[in-house]
Amino acid sequence: MTPQLKLRLPEDLKKRVEEASADNRRSLNAEIVQRLESTFFAPPLRRELEKFKDDLKPRDLFEENLMVAWRCLDEPNKEAVLQIVKVMAEYDCGMRREDD
Repeated sequence: MTPQLKLRLPEDLKKRVEEASADNRRSLNAEIVQRLESTFFAPPLRRELEKFKDDLKPRDLFEENLMVAWRCLDEPNKEAVLQIVKVMAEYDCGMRREDD
């Protein structure tokens, strides 16, 4: 059985979490768990990056920050980002054809 935790939240924060869980189509519990997990995941990567910051070029740092952000996304948001990238790529290809 998964351990349970009784949690007290300010009313406005509770409403924001409820809205986010509805927007993300997850239970309130799943929303809280995903958000907590993402906060524990990102900082160790940033600490590791700090060790190599003098060796990394700005492009490398940009790409690494993108990867950190990607890893913090839940599946519905990853799908949304992929759809946006697909539309942007199709638009970009269309623009290039017009330029040729």
